[in-house]
Amino acid sequence: MHLCGIALPVRGTSSAMAHAMTRLAMLGAIALAGCSDPARGTVDAHAGGPGDGSASQLDAHPADAPPDAPGIPFNCTTDTTIHLDVHPVAAGTIPDGHLVVDFFSYFDNLPVPQYIAYDVPFAGASTTVDLALADIALPADFDEYYVCPRTCVDFSNPACDCPANREKIALAFVFVVTDLDHSGAIETTELTDENVYGVAVTQLGQSDRAYPPPTTLDTLVPEGIQGCMAPYRVIPPTPPHIHDQLGIPTTTTFLLDVCEPGSASCSMLRYPNVM
Repeated sequence: MHLCGIALPVRGTSSAMAHAMTRLAMLGAIALAGCSDPARGTVDAHAGGPGDGSASQLDAHPADAPPDAPGIPFNCTTDTTIHLDVHPVAAGTIPDGHLVVDFFSYFDNLPVPQYIAYDVPFAGASTTVDLALADIALPADFDEYYVCPRTCVDFSNPACDCPANREKIALAFVFVVTDLDHSGAIETTELTDENVYGVAVTQLGQSDRAYPPPTTLDTLVPEGIQGCMAPYRVIPPTPPHIHDQLGIPTTTTFLLDVCEPGSASCSMLRYPNVM
């Protein structure tokens, strides 16, 4: 199982590169040579996280979601912490574990590893958890995690890096995970369907500066991009779209769905499904 998607061509092959470029074009995030008007449809594969991140899951408990406060969008300067209300999706025992922030490549058939940027103990009896955004550590080679208007996807070639002044965003999940090997830290090999028993109903995004709409990434972030590490609200799809979009929230409080590990209730966890 690959955390961020379905089975795709062998990583790093020319077919994988071609597939990723097709996804970029469909997202509207890149203008390929000879393609002056890239399509603005949704991306072409289901992915997102362990389990099935479908819209039906996201909307399973809409009444439980804290409502947005009107008119005051998230502010990178003053909103430095997000608050997670722990929400058991069904009756059961919630064990202790780890709360992690996991960055992933939007193009899950390319050789970009998942990156655990935050890892702290999680108490199963918790009702709320605070996450200081400044404590999220970014990987050294962060360009590989950005979705942006690239001209190519060979990450060993500097020419394929994101253009300095163009819109970009890197995405991360917030998970609750069991420390299977009792090492005191979560390894990426522990991020499996069976081992993840919690997910925040938000998507974290990192960018170098703010990019107001419209941008070439409008299919993904129609309300623009924040110029910091920031949470995004999950916008369920409307036809003909089949994937979630991300918007600017007017709250810093989000639900953290949790389940009893190994139980059928874990299928009720609401994974943002932007891919």
